[in-house]
Amino acid sequence: MHETVKSVRLISFHHRLGGMTGHRYPEALGLVAAAPARGMDFILFINEHADASVRAAFPEARAVLHCPVFRMEWSFDARTADFVAMLHQHIDPVVRKDDWLFVTTGTQCEVRALSTWIAETPAEKRPWALAVFHSDRWNRYGPEERDRQIGEFRVVASELAQLDADAARRLLLGAVSDELCQELSGLLGTTVRRIPQVLPGSGYIPLLEKPAGELVTVGILGGARPEKGSYLIPAIVRESRRLGQINFAIQLVNEQLSETDFTSLCRLAEEPGLRIA
Repeated sequence: MHETVKSVRLISFHHRLGGMTGHRYPEALGLVAAAPARGMDFILFINEHADASVRAAFPEARAVLHCPVFRMEWSFDARTADFVAMLHQHIDPVVRKDDWLFVTTGTQCEVRALSTWIAETPAEKRPWALAVFHSDRWNRYGPEERDRQIGEFRVVASELAQLDADAARRLLLGAVSDELCQELSGLLGTTVRRIPQVLPGSGYIPLLEKPAGELVTVGILGGARPEKGSYLIPAIVRESRRLGQINFAIQLVNEQLSETDFTSLCRLAEEPGLRIA
């Protein structure tokens, strides 16, 4: 009697997927399609506070996660320990050896937690794990904040160096640009690979033919944050319109932009040829 071969699963750990802004929602859409196309079963974990639109888009998702990463009233040790506990609670019951655990929104906290968790996972159950960085947050808020985060990276680098050989080869790190890969490789003392951003192959916004003569519309999507340069959008609109008639469609969701900058952004709604969502 032949033993049934269990298929490898892709387990997407989307702890910050709660709404439809930013890269997290299209990433999940892309993974939902990509996993079965590659013969992999797919398990999606999302934030416990995910809104109705996200839950409707992913009816099979397990909305049980939270995000301790930016709880800055907690120490780095406390934030990491909380994340490790979440991995044990939700991933341990389902993971099998050689599954893929994918964290698409990585920081030093996620990497440290994955390092601890994979070291604590018995070898006969260890999956492959991949965490991807999207931005260099440590460079965005001045020297004091950079020093704080570089200290965290030193802790992570030290712990990565102590992983056993099997755990070390199974924990993979990626970033979305060559420059980010190079900087992170130096900070973490290990190879960080260039990873293309995960997006649905067919697009997730319906494409409509533009009638001849209709003005170009520029879309600016995603949450407004300082590190994205969202405070520059009013100036971008103004300078772009010096080149000719251009319409804009801008998604307005504040994510850490100052009240003054976000108010300036909201005033764009008063301009003609500009749609706000």
